[in-house]
This record gives sequence, structure tokens and C-alpha cells, in this order.
Amino acid sequence: SQCSVLEQLISERVDQNLAEMTEKLFRVQDLNDDGFLEESELVQLNKKVAMLHYGKDIDKEEVSAKYKDLFRSKLDASGSPVSLARFRRHILSELEGIDADRVAQCSILEQWVL
Repeated sequence: SQCSVLEQLISERVDQNLAEMTEKLFRVQDLNDDGFLEESELVQLNKKVAMLHYGKDIDKEEVSAKYKDLFRSKLDASGSPVSLARFRRHILSELEGIDADRVAQCSILEQWVL
């Protein structure tokens, strides 16, 4: 029926949006543009974000420890760089834990990218 075709098209578009935004988030964090997200890139970027939000007097060591732990617990236990595919699995898992609705996931991911 037309409804099921329309639902399929919407579903495909939502999946495409999730994939595109996840890749954009990955590229923003891949500071050396080598196609891999390194632990140091995640730490460096989040230290800058924390300083923008909370000022230069933040505890940089605390921020570093937090994102090093996040990287090793969620992306790679040894701290090795991860590919876009691994990053995508992590992000989609995180989004699923926040909201099972894929349209809502797009909105959440859009906020993370901005």
C-alpha cells in the first residue's frame, strides 16, 4: 500500500540522516583527519569544550581522565584508534539507550554535532 511505501521511505531517510550525522560527528572529532578517532583527540576536544563551558580554571586532569575512561570503556579497551564503523556502533548504542525512537535519535545527534 502507499502507506507502507511511505513508511519505508521515511525509515530509509531517518537511517540515512543518522548515518550522515554520525559521520559528521566522527569527522569533527578526528582532529588529524586520518580516518580514525584517537583517544587523545577525544580528550583534547572535550578539554576545549569544557573550557568553553566552564572557563579556563577547569580541572583538565579530571576531564582527561573522564574521556580516557570513556574511550577505553566504550570504544577500545587498549586505547587504540577506532574506525568510523566502531564509532557508529557506539553512538547508535548510546542513542538507543537514551531514546528508542529513531527520529528522536536524529534530533539528539543533531545537538551533539552542533
